[in-house]
Amino acid sequence: MSFELRLILAILTCYRLARMIALDDGPLFIFESLREWAQSKSNIELNPAGHWHNLNEGLSCPYCVGIWLSLPLLGLLIWHSVYGDWFLILMAISGGQAFIQSQDRK
Repeated sequence: MSFELRLILAILTCYRLARMIALDDGPLFIFESLREWAQSKSNIELNPAGHWHNLNEGLSCPYCVGIWLSLPLLGLLIWHSVYGDWFLILMAISGGQAFIQSQDRK
């Protein structure tokens, strides 16, 4: 598989994973639970220093999540493997579907 094709797959994968973590409930409500956990940690009465506030804000922002996800995806681009390529293909298909579906709502 060419680098250019893997780059396109990684872009769609990043799009899908970022939206899934920041906006979707996820299987068994895992992503919703993660965001609720971060929100409870950022409660200013329980955490006066506000150390958890950035995590709470970051997990609910698909742009922020996408920045952090780009690092391991860059690793998949540089050190490609069969399993990494299959992961990119699977998530890119999901990312393409999510992008098309989000355009239908506008």
